Amino acid sequence: MPIAAVATSPAPPLTAGLTLADAFKRMRTHDLNLALAQTSVEQATADVFSAGERPNATLSYGTSKINPAGHNGPGTLWDKSFDTFVSISQPFERSGKREHRMAEAKGRSQTPGATPTTGVA
Repeated sequence: MPIAAVATSPAPPLTAGLTLADAFKRMRTHDLNLALAQTSVEQATADVFSAGERPNATLSYGTSKINPAGHNGPGTLWDKSFDTFVSISQPFERSGKREHRMAEAKGRSQTPGATPTTGVA
């Protein structure tokens, strides 16, 4: 079937026994705008959750001064002159950054008329 024929084909007929409750149920399950609104509400809820998290520590490991030609001196691997380091860094937030981040996320999540379970009031 050509694309133009698909775009202009009429909608399927509704059954005669469709009630208002059934129509709302179909609307909630098939309306893309409501699905998009539901996704936005869920994303805002996740933003509030992640805004309250503290920064993670970072573990780093590295080796340098390795000669790519393989001439790293005589002896076994443990007798070679490599610079190897291990470090742990932990960021500390100052000036209430976490509270500001949480307040901003809560402000974005307070959409009038939206609830996390239905997307609409």
